[in-house]
Amino acid sequence: MHGLCQGYGKREVLHDLCFDVPGNGTTGLLGPNGAGKTTLLRTLVTLLKPRAGELRSGGVAIDSRAAIREFRRKLGYLPQGFSYDEAFSALDFVSYALWMREYPSARIADEARNALARVDLADRASSRMRELSGGMRQRVGIAAAIAGEPSLIVLDEPTAGLDPGQRFELRAVLSDVAARSTIILSTHLIEDLAAIADHLIVLNEGRISYEGTAEMLRAKESLSVEG
Repeated sequence: MHGLCQGYGKREVLHDLCFDVPGNGTTGLLGPNGAGKTTLLRTLVTLLKPRAGELRSGGVAIDSRAAIREFRRKLGYLPQGFSYDEAFSALDFVSYALWMREYPSARIADEARNALARVDLADRASSRMRELSGGMRQRVGIAAAIAGEPSLIVLDEPTAGLDPGQRFELRAVLSDVAARSTIILSTHLIEDLAAIADHLIVLNEGRISYEGTAEMLRAKESLSVEG
């Protein structure tokens, strides 16, 4: 991302952002409410067109319909408060996500079941979305994002609605997935990022106030406190 600006109407939300996301591993996105985290993620996954600046993936500019389509084929995305058809089963939902990414049709059913098993919902594959608890639906959403292990996975508050045990299990799943995929994870739960994030970006008022490792951030904060 280079020189990214984004906003709504006359209000600019993101100001001249420049950063690189390392390949394979987890980049955590932190910041207070209103910092622009969700707007940044929606821009990253091409739901919003940048007002200015450039997005690149693998050295290729994502600036045409063909480039966007190719990028989305390799993208798993879980938005905050995602929508779903209540009549869908959990298996239907994950299968639909794979179909939207143009995943090989002959492998969709098996891969959808495998993804549900990874979030401990193999026994609820045939359950309708309306029959599941909020935490279960959140895990179905996570399964849809990681199914097929796309090269880039973007998660906006993925642990919302999960109990501590489920959050711990999810961190283990994401750590495994991150060995083969690049994950960008936005959350206000710092302990989740501390456990799995290799790289951190801190956003404040639409600008990057920190980019680097969690260890460097802790050292920086320690020096600030001592000073």
